[in-house]
Amino acid sequence: MGGGEVTSEGNFVSPHKDIARQHVAMLAPLSAGRVTITSFQIGYLRAAISIAIRYSACRRQFGPSPQEELPILEYQLQQWRLFPHLAAAFVWTHFCPTLFSDYTHALEASDPVKQASLIKEVHALSCGAKAVAGFIARDGIQESREACGGHGYLAANQFGTLRGSVDSLLTAEGDNNLILFQAAAYILGHFAEKQAGGGRPITSPLGSLDILDHCEDVLKGSFIGVEGSVLTHRDAVGMFEWLQCYLCTESFMKLQTELSSGKDGFIAREDSQVYHCHTLAQVYIECFVLKKFAKLVDNAPLEGNLKAITDKLCTLYGLSRAERHVSTLYQGGYFTQPGDVRLLRTSLLHCIHLLKDEVVTLVDALAPPDNILKAPIGLSDGEPYKNLFQSMVTHPKSMERPYWWEEVTVNPSLGSRHDRIVKAKL
Repeated sequence: MGGGEVTSEGNFVSPHKDIARQHVAMLAPLSAGRVTITSFQIGYLRAAISIAIRYSACRRQFGPSPQEELPILEYQLQQWRLFPHLAAAFVWTHFCPTLFSDYTHALEASDPVKQASLIKEVHALSCGAKAVAGFIARDGIQESREACGGHGYLAANQFGTLRGSVDSLLTAEGDNNLILFQAAAYILGHFAEKQAGGGRPITSPLGSLDILDHCEDVLKGSFIGVEGSVLTHRDAVGMFEWLQCYLCTESFMKLQTELSSGKDGFIAREDSQVYHCHTLAQVYIECFVLKKFAKLVDNAPLEGNLKAITDKLCTLYGLSRAERHVSTLYQGGYFTQPGDVRLLRTSLLHCIHLLKDEVVTLVDALAPPDNILKAPIGLSDGEPYKNLFQSMVTHPKSMERPYWWEEVTVNPSLGSRHDRIVKAKL
């Protein structure tokens, strides 16, 4: 562990006498691995979604007439399956370098107390980011594989390799579901301090907790949707800020209820995870990631079509992730009318439709180079069948008999091949 040793008597000795420095020495190395893994997972997602969208743009199936077949990317269902994962890849590709930058700044901080505070927040963010990015990459790669049909199952097209790589990372540096405990503990620790009194505001160096200082005001609000309008990324940010405040309040109350029932702290925390702390930790990081990208949309010097496309990606990501929490939005009273979720879904589909003509260009900007991607159906030349044929005929030993061919054709002890066929039929 960072900067410590165990003596021959079995005692741990730290060179850091200051408690803040000890926290930095303990948490910093753990955060480094999780920050790195987050980037790896999103890299695998970028590869998978690029393959799926490029293939979908070329693969033709069915159409309005027998003489005309449409690319499967033209079908709304294919767009709905893939485009949110493309948006997620862009949003998280923007977030990963900022998380790494926050981590390095934390290491370089000169004030021990401020450094400890920053390291703790980065640790919570890296726990949440590693887990949520892993879930997003896992689901995105699987959806991409299935969206390519049988060709997606072919080993040459790399989905198996990508999924296998992500699978190993879901439990590396801590199982994703377990490290979400640490993010939730960080959030509730600050929330509990304010509930205990003293008037101390909830704040954090990077601002990931700042919205919780306004919980009461946020929770008084509710969604106001206008039938026929289209939601924006600001509406999505509002949903996630409300979710973070609501789930924090509910999780804190659930934990207090478990403690007051006589359970010790460990069991009480364990029994407060499902539908509470576990979900809170995920919403916490998704809100922070979304707000980072929304800030880019609102403040970065983007011009013309680039700003419009970035806005669409932000809106699509926010609405598609918020749709997963519709039941909570209704339960807490943020959504009050049946038309609220209808408006959310209509806006999501509208955003998907607007992106349809841009996605191949977006993939070209996002995809790894062909020599890294290696998937015949996902290369940048738009020739999936030609590339697939070349992959098959140029693969080592693809034109040779398999090594076991004699075992199934010539074996005196089993009789002639003709005899074996006759026996098999009988």
